[in-house]
Order: sequence, then C-alpha cells, then structure tokens
Amino acid sequence: MAAESKNMSPEVKHMLSVLRSVIRGLGYNYQDVANKLGLSNGYMSRLFSGKIELKFQHILDISRVLGFEPEEIFHLAYPRQKEPTSPAAQRYHMLTQIDAGTPSSRFLAPRPAVSEDDEMERRVASALRNLLTTPPPPPQPAVPSHEEMERAMERMLRKLLGGLTQQG
Repeated sequence: MAAESKNMSPEVKHMLSVLRSVIRGLGYNYQDVANKLGLSNGYMSRLFSGKIELKFQHILDISRVLGFEPEEIFHLAYPRQKEPTSPAAQRYHMLTQIDAGTPSSRFLAPRPAVSEDDEMERRVASALRNLLTTPPPPPQPAVPSHEEMERAMERMLRKLLGGLTQQG
C-alpha cells in the first residue's frame, strides 16, 4: 500500500472500494474508465491507490461513465442511516419536521442489522441487474394486410394517373 493511501480517511477508502466494486462488477477495468473519461490509465491507478486525492468531481465523473447517477453510487456506499444519528442530523430533522409538518422517515426508520459487505454486495448486484436487464423490445408497427396494401396501391395509382391526365 502506498504511503499516500495510509493517509486516506476511512470514508475515502470506502468510496474507492465501492467504485472499484462497481467497475469490476460491470466487467470494466481502470483503463476502460480512463478511456471514457479521457484520462490515462496511470492517472486512474494513482487515483485508486491514493496517490491522487479523490475529489467529488471524480466520483461524479466515474459514476456517470459507468451509467450510474451519482446518488446511486452514494447510496451504494451509504445504504442505511447511522444509528444513532448525529446531533446535527437530529436538529435538522426537528427543524424540517416543524417546517414541513411531516416527519422524514429516513431519520426515524429503524434499520435491520446487516453487515456492510452483505448490504453493499446486495445493492451492487441489484444495480447491475437493473442496468444489464434488457428492456422489452419496442412495439412493432402493425403490418398492413394484403388487401390493405392493394387498396393503398390503387389509391396511389389513381392519384398518379389522375395527375398525369390533368397535365396532358
């Protein structure tokens, strides 16, 4: 592990781990992502090893290149609310509950105990299924019957021949 990566916060390491899991889970590698972003493979390697500081813009760009909305990546990284919530979150909840008149279920709902790895795997698998599931084919236009085709041809010929006789 590089000296720089030892100085990374646990949250940055976690986000890099989530991005790495999604990249690999979708069958990509750093070079694929680097090419789509117009970056070098070395840049991506340095980013994921901690030699380059992970910035919010990196997360946005990588998410979008992988076909995810940024909030989906953040939800994969942080699928459940910490219990107990921080004093700031509790205060915010109280203020918004008073202002909005309705409680925010995100801060109130108890969460079942699930290991972070299991939860991340489940969410990545679900996101991949959603991404990789092929949508149903678009509805095909109705094919005209033989009789309908004949009537259409007759109408076109009448118009064409009618136009020729008027000119002549």
